[in-house]
Amino acid sequence: IWIRDELLLKEAYRQSLDNHPRVRDDERKYMEQQYYLYYLSGEVEKIEIPPDVKNYFEGGKKEGSDFYHKFHTLNEWRWWRGERNLHRYLSDTPEPVIINFEILEKENLQIDWNNRIRMFTIPKPE
Repeated sequence: IWIRDELLLKEAYRQSLDNHPRVRDDERKYMEQQYYLYYLSGEVEKIEIPPDVKNYFEGGKKEGSDFYHKFHTLNEWRWWRGERNLHRYLSDTPEPVIINFEILEKENLQIDWNNRIRMFTIPKPE
């Protein structure tokens, strides 16, 4: 699979498919998703777990509110809560969130895409 993917990638570059509008659109959607997950993970880290939620997930019998039954793990509940908090924050923000694609493209040029990327981080906007 790895060899096939590498050959397909080389062929795509040879035909300049990396500049195709559909590919550019997929890249933009991917970057938007990565930004969203980045901010969501930051929101999840700030969540304080209420005692009733902690008791529900740590209790062996899973007693408590019927609401928590739809979550399989405490982590799943935390991500749900983080998503609600982030959506509330974004909807209360009067200014739209703007992604500077020019800066992203400059960063993209500095990455050696021929080698494996072990870690990819996006700095918080100031």
